[in-house]
Amino acid sequence: METNNGNQPVTQFAYARPILGFGEAIKICFQKFFDFTGRARRSEYWWFTLFQILVSIPCAFMDGLLDVAVGFSFLNTVASIVFFFPSLTVSFRRLHDIGRSGWWLGAAMILFIIGIIALAASSVSFGPDWTDDEALFRALFSAKSLLVWLPIIAAILLGIIIFVFSLLDSEKGENKYGPSPKYEMKSVY
Repeated sequence: METNNGNQPVTQFAYARPILGFGEAIKICFQKFFDFTGRARRSEYWWFTLFQILVSIPCAFMDGLLDVAVGFSFLNTVASIVFFFPSLTVSFRRLHDIGRSGWWLGAAMILFIIGIIALAASSVSFGPDWTDDEALFRALFSAKSLLVWLPIIAAILLGIIIFVFSLLDSEKGENKYGPSPKYEMKSVY
């Protein structure tokens, strides 16, 4: 417990700032497009996630119409490219807000990519007839290829852990990633 000059005890209280609004959260995420430092509140993270979903649904619908009409579609791909970095950075900052390293997400992504590459390599090495569904199924789910699935399974488990982390409240006060965007510490003498 801290003391002031009169040797009286100082008590610190954490006061929560008002929740971020939908538009404010989106604005912050796009302003911090490549910013992996600092912290992001739950409201910032979840409002931006909702925004991505709300944009992706009509894009997917329009892609379906475009594919039928002209034979190609691109809107959802463009939206995914536009959202990639803001989504990645707000996820890193959200992990920072609860005192976790953003590399939890990095590890999940790396494991998933390794698993996909290994799965593709194992499928090719078995050399199935790609038109024969049964041979393809045996190649992808044989005893040898089940080891290839381990990085993908680990990535999925990490994804579940990261989802649970994203639901946790901010750490009160400052942590090694910076001051709390949610809580303001006030001292009472």
